[in-house]
Amino acid sequence: MLRVMIRFVVLALAVITYGWLAIGATDNPDHAVRFQAEHDGKIVFPMSLKGQKASAEGVFVKIGAGDHEAREAAGEHAHSQPGAAEFGSKYQFQVTGAIAP
Repeated sequence: MLRVMIRFVVLALAVITYGWLAIGATDNPDHAVRFQAEHDGKIVFPMSLKGQKASAEGVFVKIGAGDHEAREAAGEHAHSQPGAAEFGSKYQFQVTGAIAP
């Protein structure tokens, strides 16, 4: 398992659960990847992060067929960033830590 830390600009966030955020190139937001936190509420991403720089640590994973939470997050992400939907329905980072301004 490879754990990475990335510094980025937040492009989109979960509106209901605050459990995921999308990062990517500001000049091409369709190239985005989602950071998904566990639904236990220990890590949440406030809407005020959108457009801000932040850092997150996580593990890059392929979304399993039975991972209903990831599939739900992928659907919400696709709604906010349709161009990122294909990649976002297959892969994400599982968040293990985050630092925001």
